[in-house]
Amino acid sequence: MTIDFISLNTTGKGSGDLNTMGGTLPESGLERPARDYDNSFPLAPKAMTRIPALYRSAGDSMIRPLLALSLLLCALPLAAQPHPGGEAGELDAARGYPYMEKAWQAIDAQNWAEVETQMRELLEHLPHHEQGRVFLVEALARKGSYEEAEQAIALLTDTETAERLKNELQLIRIEQNPPASAPDFPGASRQQGWQTYNQYLQKSQGEAIAQNWRKTVHDRAAELELRQSQAKLAEKQQDWRGVIAALSPIEPEQLRREDWLRLGAAQVHEFNEDALKNLLAHAPDPAAATALRTLVIDHALARHDPDAARRWLDSTDTPFPHQRLELALLRKDAAQVERLAAQAGQPCLDTADWLSRHDPAAAQRYLQTCAPTENPKVWLKLAQQLKMDELLENTRLPSAFEPARLHALASIWLTKGRDDLALNALKRLPQTPSVLRQRAKIHSARGEWAQAAARWEEHYRLSDSTLALGHASQLALKQGQALHARELLETALIRHEGKLPAPLIARITDLSLRDDLPLEPQRASAILRYLAPPVREQLINRLADKGHCELVRTQRLSESGRCAVPAPAEPD
Repeated sequence: MTIDFISLNTTGKGSGDLNTMGGTLPESGLERPARDYDNSFPLAPKAMTRIPALYRSAGDSMIRPLLALSLLLCALPLAAQPHPGGEAGELDAARGYPYMEKAWQAIDAQNWAEVETQMRELLEHLPHHEQGRVFLVEALARKGSYEEAEQAIALLTDTETAERLKNELQLIRIEQNPPASAPDFPGASRQQGWQTYNQYLQKSQGEAIAQNWRKTVHDRAAELELRQSQAKLAEKQQDWRGVIAALSPIEPEQLRREDWLRLGAAQVHEFNEDALKNLLAHAPDPAAATALRTLVIDHALARHDPDAARRWLDSTDTPFPHQRLELALLRKDAAQVERLAAQAGQPCLDTADWLSRHDPAAAQRYLQTCAPTENPKVWLKLAQQLKMDELLENTRLPSAFEPARLHALASIWLTKGRDDLALNALKRLPQTPSVLRQRAKIHSARGEWAQAAARWEEHYRLSDSTLALGHASQLALKQGQALHARELLETALIRHEGKLPAPLIARITDLSLRDDLPLEPQRASAILRYLAPPVREQLINRLADKGHCELVRTQRLSESGRCAVPAPAEPD
């Protein structure tokens, strides 16, 4: 009678899929299939002579897979080893030779304590000696010091070798500490684990029990793979309940790492906190636990559930600076935000901006710690918004932002009633129309009419603004400077070819017809054509009344009135 069995993925590189062997195994028992090591590194002659001797010294016990891998690694040519090459690598090999030779002798004698001693001494002198560390793992495993062996594996630089040794260590644990029931190894080591357990059952309970157990292997493997496939498909469809239904029947400690994380993500979306706590108690490694905790806390924050986020943050010693800051922001806890922002690497100005809306006093303190060059525009906005005139006065910005800084200073001082300081700041700016307009308004508010009129007039000359012209002429009249106002308006009327707002035309008309102002014939005749007919007639008559008939006739302005009467003849 023969039975089918599961082939081993002996390279440790596969996905852990279960495949039926092409051949059959004798009923009398199972032997470990030949291991398919990488043939690119042939065994050295010395190692080839030792390996069979060691297997023979083990008697009828099972082949020790970890030792076989150890011997293989030690047999690699020097150039293939992960320590520095060239003369340095050869020197390390020479320095390590006495310890390695003693370790070989101790292995022949199955003296694992001596192997450990020699390898620890070797690694004390040559901490990067990979072969020595592999031998140390073997010795620790044989002594039952599994946690120390795992720590030694973690220090290996060759990640592929480290992964293989982890799997082999698990097999040794089964061999030395047989479990009450069949273990379920994750991934590529699953078949090796079942193979080792099968051999254990044969030796400890007999072939009949081992055979009955083998019959259940295919069904159990098929169920696991079916559930894993269902979970993957449900995840793609974002069917989180489907993921949970597929994976939750599997004991958490039997889940592959990727399935453990997949189930955790599904439980996060359903936010089943009890299930999450149970899952975390069986995390495959600390990194996976931290990743799941991060997902839980981030999800609680995204749901705007600060109480849940606080519970999970308080349940761990992991810093989670970003999440703690997010929680403080969510709870609008300005004191915590101020304390945590720097720890979380939050941009200084972003924090100051948030504080400005929730605690202006804290924002004022915080802004003083920010570098303006981080974002001068935002820094200026915040400094002005928080009315920090001293900070603005004592901080110099890149030249492109200096005008904005002085504008901000002037604005703050105006709100504080310090018109004098505001004017001083504005004087230090380029005198653009907007700056002149601001200065004129401040002078007007202070009752300084002459300065206000001068600024409005400068504004007009730079911009041609008829609004500024109106303010300038009105303030000139307010100071009793009617003649200056008339001249300013007459010049503007000629320059704009009569296209001035109606109020300014009316003001010119009034000033031109005033008897108390001197009449300038040439200027008066220049503006006549821009005036309305009735006003033009009045101004012509006034020119005639003043005796400027020659101008009236020359310009053909009118033949009526006084200029129409011939001048009396001079006496002989």
